[in-house]
Amino acid sequence: MARRCPLPWDVLGFPGTFSYLPHGAEIYFNRTDVQHALHVPASDWSMCANGVLQNDTELPSALSVLPDVIRDTRRTVIVHGNLDFMLLLDGTILAINNMTWGGVQGLSKGPMDWQDFYVPVHESEHSYDGVLAGSGTFGKWHSERGLTICSTEGSGHMVPQDAPSAAYRQLEYLLGRIQSLSRPTEARRPEEYFHTVSMIQAIIQSLRGLQGTGTCVKYRR
Repeated sequence: MARRCPLPWDVLGFPGTFSYLPHGAEIYFNRTDVQHALHVPASDWSMCANGVLQNDTELPSALSVLPDVIRDTRRTVIVHGNLDFMLLLDGTILAINNMTWGGVQGLSKGPMDWQDFYVPVHESEHSYDGVLAGSGTFGKWHSERGLTICSTEGSGHMVPQDAPSAAYRQLEYLLGRIQSLSRPTEARRPEEYFHTVSMIQAIIQSLRGLQGTGTCVKYRR
């Protein structure tokens, strides 16, 4: 309902519920330099392509690389839309509870005991921006040993597209600009900010051993 003409351009070539590539544009993940930087075979990339995992024999990420990412970044966020019927929230929670990180397996609390995920009103000179973005309680969240899981009401498979204000708040938390996803307002002190470059370097370090193995192909969607 919030989408208006003209149709917005998306660098992934999928701005809504169908593919769209305007004249002269190029899909980001089809660029040769991007594929080379991601260490994936040169290919014709498309959103939600079939067969990506067809020949994949790697262990699931929760049983291999993800615990190392959590350990090295100390702030990993898994976001899940409650209306996502391609990947179910219950399945994500089950995968987390079968994963060991920080020397302990799974979460100590079930979803019924998680905190409310609250998105404050977006202040703008155009009042309708805040109305379109949405605010209030958007779901539940829980954090343990450097991993945060956050459910998002009213969102399907693509949270930034379906619930942009919620996704922005989650990004603020990921970058360390806020320390809680429950507070209606929160002062942002510079000394509380995470050093974004250091965090990205830690992720790269965790994944460096996977270069050239083809493992990254499974994350290409």
